[in-house]
Amino acid sequence: MSYCRNRALRSASTVIVTAVAASLLVGCQTTGSNPGPPGEFHWKFSTWGKPRAFSSGIDALAKYVDRKSDGKFTISVSYGEVLGRSKQNLQAVGDGEFEMANYCNAYHPLRTPSVSGLDLPFLPFDDLATQRRVYDTYHARSDVRAEMADAGVRYQFAALLPRYELMGMGDAPQSIDGLKGKKIRALGAMGHAMRTWGAVPISLPSTSVYPSLQSRYIDAAAFPYTSTFKAYKIHHIAEWFTSNLVLGAIHCPVIVNQAAYASLPEKFKKLLDDGRTIAYNAMLTAYRKQNEQSLKLFDTRGLKRIEFSSAERLEITKTAGLPHWQDWIVETDAKGLPGRSLLMSILTEGLRDKDPVLRRGVMAMVRGDDKRPKSTANRN
Repeated sequence: MSYCRNRALRSASTVIVTAVAASLLVGCQTTGSNPGPPGEFHWKFSTWGKPRAFSSGIDALAKYVDRKSDGKFTISVSYGEVLGRSKQNLQAVGDGEFEMANYCNAYHPLRTPSVSGLDLPFLPFDDLATQRRVYDTYHARSDVRAEMADAGVRYQFAALLPRYELMGMGDAPQSIDGLKGKKIRALGAMGHAMRTWGAVPISLPSTSVYPSLQSRYIDAAAFPYTSTFKAYKIHHIAEWFTSNLVLGAIHCPVIVNQAAYASLPEKFKKLLDDGRTIAYNAMLTAYRKQNEQSLKLFDTRGLKRIEFSSAERLEITKTAGLPHWQDWIVETDAKGLPGRSLLMSILTEGLRDKDPVLRRGVMAMVRGDDKRPKSTANRN
């Protein structure tokens, strides 16, 4: 019952009346997430959307722990924000409303500021395997773990989301200069980066991209590579796409309520932790199948694939990525956090097996960025 007590106390911390706190405790004991026989644990997981490659990891984990525990430890996955809104998942898991969920750090930059470093544009996330390695290594840092603990949660694994690339119409950019003057649907920091190359960022909802591209209101759009282009049928009218611009990726980890995890017997903790590999393998397999199908369609329709050299990637990182990284270091340092150390840990792991030219160049830029302007990103 330690989880129930912890949950009740956390919920009761916002009220003064003792009777309310007592009712919360009674409610937890009678209707909480572990109402079954002693020794059984039945958890709830909250996510959004429908079952897809993004959610294949938690589905695989749920089946794994159920099978290995003979049904004594289960995870019930609720889609479509049935348990709560996606923007509230961090708070809800921390408060013990349910035990597990996906959450995107972009919704909570003030609650978990260190984790926001994983959302920076132009990080070296060329593939999902690299993202997995960086995410797990980064969350293993003691300061990042402490930050998550302050929110009442524990990082379990990352629900992988692919990097963003471009797909467009008209003249295919033969170099980064070829994007000059193009109107590109790109949001947030990715959009700001477009201005660096003389492109014009346009903010549009996903459903408006196809008609906007068809009417030539925009020239290109940034979407997760590759299935999202296919999902919105952009490849039906597009003429080219980039495959290694690596605009950025959104970090949406799977989190667990700390007290709920602590209440598990060691054998069930081991199942949950061992299940990370099961979850990652399921996601990587699902995305690989999607990419194979998507790229075959792109090829069949004659889309031109644009790849940038390591030298071009280095210049892109210098002009579009580094200013945002510098700003983030300054902002993170101002919060009393080791901004440079956090960024270096991301880059060190992310560039570990990359082209030596790109690896040495990027690391040299960051190590020497104290000689550069502290804030040069256009944030207007």
